[in-house]
Amino acid sequence: MKNYEVLINPVHTSQYQHDYPTYLYNTVPHLNQQQKGERISFFLLHTKKQRLEATFHLFVQHKAGYSPGQAPFGGIEFAPELRLEVLQFFWQTVEEYLQKKAVESIQVKLYAHCYHPENAQVLQYLWLQQGFRIIEHNLNYHININATPLSDRMHLSEKRRLRKCDTLGYKFEAWTTPDFDFVHRFISQCRQRKGFPVSLSLEALQRLYVQFPQNFTLFTLCHQQRVIALATGVRVNADILYYFLPADDAEYLSASPMVALLAGMYAYGQQQGYKLFDLGISTEFSLPNHGLINFKKHMGAEASLKLTFFKQYG
Repeated sequence: MKNYEVLINPVHTSQYQHDYPTYLYNTVPHLNQQQKGERISFFLLHTKKQRLEATFHLFVQHKAGYSPGQAPFGGIEFAPELRLEVLQFFWQTVEEYLQKKAVESIQVKLYAHCYHPENAQVLQYLWLQQGFRIIEHNLNYHININATPLSDRMHLSEKRRLRKCDTLGYKFEAWTTPDFDFVHRFISQCRQRKGFPVSLSLEALQRLYVQFPQNFTLFTLCHQQRVIALATGVRVNADILYYFLPADDAEYLSASPMVALLAGMYAYGQQQGYKLFDLGISTEFSLPNHGLINFKKHMGAEASLKLTFFKQYG
């Protein structure tokens, strides 16, 4: 392909500019701690402009490729104006290299479509056209952040719950020096109560905050001195705030503290200039959690697809 070259595991790429949206989970520091086999990184370089126009990172373990290794999503990042034939050339080069390494399968978890609808549609077309199939189709919910107060978007029932939280004097704040033992125990108790596994160890949770202090913020809702709800806000990039590991106190469920916590995080997103508040998936392995779906819709959230693609070779 004229004026294009694919760099595979280059020693350095910092000398090149890029002009496409990037996300925390595809940055080198985050990739370095994903730890799932051998990492292979592909960069599409416009040789004339000396500019990167696409990247893809894959972890290979036992002849199976995974993007991401351990993160909410991976996939290809690319410039929206990139021509389809160039993107196809890039992906063909990726697959040819992986087949030479005897990789037997590839699994790619893409970001929710709301992150970049056009790029997500193009990638879906690309991978289906190249013989992938969709093995998970989850519903992700998000709220577009603008000048409108979140309360204006809520269902009447959630507005009443928010007013109740205000009347009871619940206070929202960012916890600048979290007690991680307490936080992990609080999350674990909540998830066990709901029948969900605990996805992160105490050490792994604390490591994320230590390694990415600009990207991870703990938000709490307190009644007097007691934490009754909490969640981590993840700065995915300058435009996107992700709602991660929410948990609440069983003794306060009747007051619905998560409504006030989400309202506080949305207001924080307004103050910080975010454009999208990602509430995460409300399905698991493509199966719906109807209660969670209805709650997020009542909070004013909209749905978009979050897809996982798979291809077997041979």
